[in-house]
Amino acid sequence: MEPRSAQERKIPKAAALRYDPGQGAPEVVAAGSGEVAERIVAVARQHGVPVREQPDLAAALVALGVGVQIPPSLYAAVAEVLAWVAAVDQERARKWQG
Repeated sequence: MEPRSAQERKIPKAAALRYDPGQGAPEVVAAGSGEVAERIVAVARQHGVPVREQPDLAAALVALGVGVQIPPSLYAAVAEVLAWVAAVDQERARKWQG
């Protein structure tokens, strides 16, 4: 991921991914900057989707665009996020079970 300028870092960016292990690499299903990014995060939170702040990764995903599978250069960063989401989901399941 390339370093971003101070001006670029001030504008919030957000992306949402979908991952189906049988369909290849994760895919960007929503991406945007500014108000669009804020809306993506708000909708995710409304639906109980875990939200993780990683500005450089978000910028890289926004640059890819919606409908694009992530490239190999982002596999490690996205795998880390997916592992975190799985851990959050497991913790939520434990809380619901008792």
